[in-house]
This record gives sequence, structure tokens and C-alpha cells, in this order.
Amino acid sequence: MTVLDCVEVWIRSSSVWLEEAGVVVHFDRPDADRLNPSCALNLRREDLEVDLVVWDSGEGELALVGHDGGVEQEHLEGLADVRALVAVLQRVLRGVLLV
Repeated sequence: MTVLDCVEVWIRSSSVWLEEAGVVVHFDRPDADRLNPSCALNLRREDLEVDLVVWDSGEGELALVGHDGGVEQEHLEGLADVRALVAVLQRVLRGVLLV
């Protein structure tokens, strides 16, 4: 199972309760024929927004938009390590749910 598979399984299994919490979920995973396959996740609730792009290489980009409209962006590495991926997905949830 690749890091992209893990992100897809996580969002597909979480989308129902996220939507019940008022989060708009958008997930996209283009064809795997690309040179460096990726997936993109966008979560929005009220004026909070989180964008996460993950590449098969284990790299990623995370952008968090807060209540004040400020954007926090970060380049990520090592997401093929399950602990690193879980930590990022926890940040995604905190960013949109403020938990």
C-alpha cells in the first residue's frame, strides 16, 4: 500500500463524519500513469480551509487557512513513514475542526 493509497483510504473512511461536522470534502487522485503520481485533498468549514497534496515519493505540501485569512504553508517530506503521515493528517483535522 502506497502513501497515496493510505490518504485515499483515510479520507474515504472519514468523509461521512467530516461532512456531518459541516466540512466540505474534495479529494482528487489522477491516473497513476503520471511520472510522480499524487493526490490532493481540500477540506473547508466556514472560513477555515486545508489543502494537502501528497506525491507518491512521500513529499507533500500543506496549506492551512485560518479565521483571519492568514495562510500557513509547509513543504513535507517522509510521508511514506506512517507516523509522519498520521501526524500530518492530525494537523489537517485540527486545521479544519480546531480540535
